Amino acid sequence: MVYAALKEKDGLGVFGLVFGTSTAFLMMSYTVGSRYLLTGDSGYPVVPLLESLGYGVQIFALSVTASTMILLLLMWRGRGRADRTLALTSIFTIALNLGLLVGLGGL
Repeated sequence: MVYAALKEKDGLGVFGLVFGTSTAFLMMSYTVGSRYLLTGDSGYPVVPLLESLGYGVQIFALSVTASTMILLLLMWRGRGRADRTLALTSIFTIALNLGLLVGLGGL
């Protein structure tokens, strides 16, 4: 965020919001589990539809890797409009996560 502010790359700053939100959701759902963060017990998932899916770590890794590639592209090239970047990266992130959920998770 500091880099985006210093280099006046508004699109990169807005992408930080999408990247952080997506990564936090995936981390809570697949790697750590929401029950562990709430009570310290990882035995029972709060949202079993998502948290009990197979290949959760792979879904997390692929999604974060693809988002990181977009992040690097925005760091290298991006001086685009913030509203357009927010819309495009949000749509891409949602589509990627749903695709991985259906493809790997078997949802």
